[in-house]
Amino acid sequence: MLKVLQKIVEVYVYSNLHISLAAGIYILGAYALLDFTDPYAHVVPAMISIGTFITYNAHRYIGQQRISDRLFPRRILFVQRYRLIIGVLSALALVPIGVFLSKQNPGIWLILTPCVLLTFLYLVPVFPGQTRLRDLPWIKIIIIATVWSGLFLLPLFTTTETPYIDEQSILIFIEKFFFFIAITIPFDYRDREIDSSQGVVTIATQFKPHELKIGIVACLGAAILAVISLFLTGTYSVRLAIGLIFFYLMSIALSLGGIRPQQEIYYLGILDGLILLSGLCYFL
Repeated sequence: MLKVLQKIVEVYVYSNLHISLAAGIYILGAYALLDFTDPYAHVVPAMISIGTFITYNAHRYIGQQRISDRLFPRRILFVQRYRLIIGVLSALALVPIGVFLSKQNPGIWLILTPCVLLTFLYLVPVFPGQTRLRDLPWIKIIIIATVWSGLFLLPLFTTTETPYIDEQSILIFIEKFFFFIAITIPFDYRDREIDSSQGVVTIATQFKPHELKIGIVACLGAAILAVISLFLTGTYSVRLAIGLIFFYLMSIALSLGGIRPQQEIYYLGILDGLILLSGLCYFL
């Protein structure tokens, strides 16, 4: 029974269903903060979940063609083994995304366009020498944090006819940006051997573990300061601010745990799970 349960968990995590669900809950949290009664409050999170499933599996599929067989991690071996099933599911998933987009407020494209473009250039080798954005020095972690932080602002572009960016939305972006920088550092640490083999310069290939840990604490400290600022400006309630501060303190401990050899499930299950928990905070 235990082995069956373990297999179910592995399929759930390695197939990217976990990160896809986390993405949907994360965006749902943004609507809970800004306007949960909006008609798009359930449609957009569902669309982002489906898009995440397609994107992450495409990333693994492209990645397995560029990595030496001896360095294949289990997450890529899983996609390689079940690529036909995953490919069919991803192709079918494009249909509801097309339907969702056709029914959205046109303003959504103001934030989706740069996020989708950055994601495409991150995944696909369109630059000279079969280079992707993620292959350029230092930039990988910045792109990941920028896209995830930008997506949290989606409600601003679906709930009003004339979207605009104000001081509060900039602070929210900054809060999420530092959060994603912090939880992505352990993934860079996990992938340092693969990145080094491909000549990709990342924060984890250039800095020592204790320096990475300092970076994690500093980034999540910055996220906490942003939360306090949002509370002082009236954007966050007392309950939400306390909940987020507690969450970011917990994220420090879990992210620091990723700066040492861990099983794959730690990164894909626990650290990716922080994205899901961050969305749930907004229901406090």
